[in-house]
Amino acid sequence: MDFLGVLVLISIYLGIWLAGILRDTGSREHLAFIGRTHSFVFHLIRLEDAGYRVRDLTPPLHSMRRKLSQAVIGPLIYVLLGWGLHQVFHPPLWVTCLGVALLVALFGAFDVALFDWLGLTMGENIRSHSKWFALAVATGSKVGLTASGIWVAATGAAAVNGGAAVKGVALILASALLLSVAHRPAAWTERASRRRRGSPSGTRSAADGLLFLRSFTDDRITIRSLLGNIGLARPVFPGMRARFEENIAVMLVNNGNLMALGRPGEQLPDLGAARTYYPHENWQAEVSLAANRARSIYIVAGSTEGLKWEIEQLHSWSLLTKTIILFPPDADQARSRARFVSACAALNSPVVEEDLWVSSLWIGMGYDEDGEIVHYLSTGRDWAAYFGAIIFFNGIHAGRIARPVHETQRGEQLEAAGTSEPSPVDLQPGEMKKVMTLVAYARHRLAVGDEQGAAAAIERVLAIDSSNAEIARLLDKQRE
Repeated sequence: MDFLGVLVLISIYLGIWLAGILRDTGSREHLAFIGRTHSFVFHLIRLEDAGYRVRDLTPPLHSMRRKLSQAVIGPLIYVLLGWGLHQVFHPPLWVTCLGVALLVALFGAFDVALFDWLGLTMGENIRSHSKWFALAVATGSKVGLTASGIWVAATGAAAVNGGAAVKGVALILASALLLSVAHRPAAWTERASRRRRGSPSGTRSAADGLLFLRSFTDDRITIRSLLGNIGLARPVFPGMRARFEENIAVMLVNNGNLMALGRPGEQLPDLGAARTYYPHENWQAEVSLAANRARSIYIVAGSTEGLKWEIEQLHSWSLLTKTIILFPPDADQARSRARFVSACAALNSPVVEEDLWVSSLWIGMGYDEDGEIVHYLSTGRDWAAYFGAIIFFNGIHAGRIARPVHETQRGEQLEAAGTSEPSPVDLQPGEMKKVMTLVAYARHRLAVGDEQGAAAAIERVLAIDSSNAEIARLLDKQRE
């Protein structure tokens, strides 16, 4: 059996997958921190020592990424199963392609079971309310495009095996294009059904609903995600790019119905939050009613006047304690900084100094359970980091998550960073940075049971700063 065509097929698809990762700002940022966990922990220490309250999102994200990765590889399993059965029973190629396409295309129909397995329940704004005829057309289109893509891929692999390498590669690339757009008809159908049904206005919105606020100019922001959408609108390829808002809506499926202000004049509502449309002269009054009734409020940080007004009003209505501001992934540092400064001004919060602010770390801002500003930080602005921020915010807001004990988190993170890190004295220039690094190193040595190494680091800190409060606490811990 000639496997050359299969190897070429797999190589091309893996290349497309990796290109998607490298194209995504947040994914690149996360990859840059692999093997550099200690630098992230040291930055948290600097922020805390400067008086800022931070929430480290990294501890639960590794298991979350792994679990969701396992959850979305269903289509790949179906493809491998179909290929194996085809090799054993040799049915006509179109039969195999159609059978695999039915399983892959309808994989989104199992999202309810998937979210039950994850401990979630789907919000009403995610469920499809399309009419049966339109839904059947969308499903048929997805099955047809998926089957065509699989057939073209198989034909391309066969062409490679037959010596027509150029033709085979071209067909495989064409199959990738077909599969990447196979979900579009279903997504369009869902958007059309939303145009017909709308969503409640502020006066009729549910008291346990969720409110999503953003600048209309940010509606086109996209992010790579393993769960860019669910249901029949789920892409065939896992890990494709989707709008930032759609990702947030998927992350909130277990919290309630997400509502947003619709763009004036739009004919086809986007997926994500359910749209409500107000006359231009009434939108501010309706937003105020919806905000007061909503259980939680999610804001995409921006700098437009309308969004500034909304955040200022939330502040004046004392509603910011149930609000989180999210900073979308943006490769433009100046624009990211402008979003952050604008959010700090609206929250009446001190702006983190530029030498302490790193755009790739900041996921969001909100209030802790005791009413203090907290910064949500992670190793890169990828989809999992926003998922973690929303989980923590909702947990704090519901009273399920208490304020973190940062010393414990630091110890866990430093231990996870390993013991082969370079000498801490050489990591940062200057006396202050050297002291902070030595303190972190001393915590790490204590966490891994190396009292001798911790004692050496403590001695060096005392030689520079004999009154260091952190070292005094570490000495007390060492005596215990």
